[in-house]
Amino acid sequence: MWQLDAFEFRLHNPDATEICIYQLVDDATRFDVGTQCFPNPENSLDAVTVVRAAIAEFGAPQELLSDNSSAFNQLRQGNIGALEAFLASKGCLAISGRPAHPQTQGKNERSHSTLLKYLRVHQPSTLEEAALRIEMFRKHYNTKRPHQGLPGHLTPFQAWEMIDHAPATEPLDPSVLAQRVQHYRRRKEAQTDIYRQPDTGLVEARAVIDDPESDRSAPDPDTIKITKENSIVFYQGMRIGVPRTLAGRLFYRTITADELCLWDQHTGELVLMIPLPVVAMAQSRKFINSYKIKGVYLAEPSTTWTKRHAQFWETLDNID
Repeated sequence: MWQLDAFEFRLHNPDATEICIYQLVDDATRFDVGTQCFPNPENSLDAVTVVRAAIAEFGAPQELLSDNSSAFNQLRQGNIGALEAFLASKGCLAISGRPAHPQTQGKNERSHSTLLKYLRVHQPSTLEEAALRIEMFRKHYNTKRPHQGLPGHLTPFQAWEMIDHAPATEPLDPSVLAQRVQHYRRRKEAQTDIYRQPDTGLVEARAVIDDPESDRSAPDPDTIKITKENSIVFYQGMRIGVPRTLAGRLFYRTITADELCLWDQHTGELVLMIPLPVVAMAQSRKFINSYKIKGVYLAEPSTTWTKRHAQFWETLDNID
């Protein structure tokens, strides 16, 4: 089994150019089978390039372990990605650790730390220089440096040469991946917690604009500030997570029988609207991301927020 992961590194040049480094190591021996760097953010195309080169040199493993990023493994998301399909064609099964549990890929995470220290000392300023430094690191790491995690402090290359390597199987039938996708979908549906806030009845409306003709006895709207450290809106014991793009701004919070709204204090623009009572998909009833709420409106949402909200809305509609 191999482990694959990636991390970002800033080159030592005036622009502090960011590159992406993919580390591919053998799980049993810690042997680095194919660390490479690329100018693009983490993506499936570069991941396949890394794995393809390693398989061409060393042969395919039986399994490849990664986290659940879209670049590496989309099975838990209900899709078959480019890397999973490529591995299946080589008889290798793509597997992933539990979400939000990086300890599963701990050997690779530890390798990141060692490589990062090396690169920070040598300070490459170009992608080509970084690639050269990575090759020098791999040679020393694999063949010269005794590894504390191996018996007798062997080098990874010595351990690699000593063990028997189980060959990959014949190319996997596409139905194998399809079955795994269905398995994760069923598990996700079984674990889905649909939160429906009890209808607490009519809530007094709060005025947004100080209209001289309005009822002076009506309560003033709440003024709240969103911060990057605490991008949360509180309502009746719920903690509703909002995008950090709203951080650093002041908002009026108004509540009616049907809506909870945030209005920009300076422009009067409606920034966020949540239908009441709240219907949402959540693992915890005490914390709900705004994109998981049915019917929510957000001014100028990001592409990611829109995509996630559409996904959860469709799921909620199907369950309804």
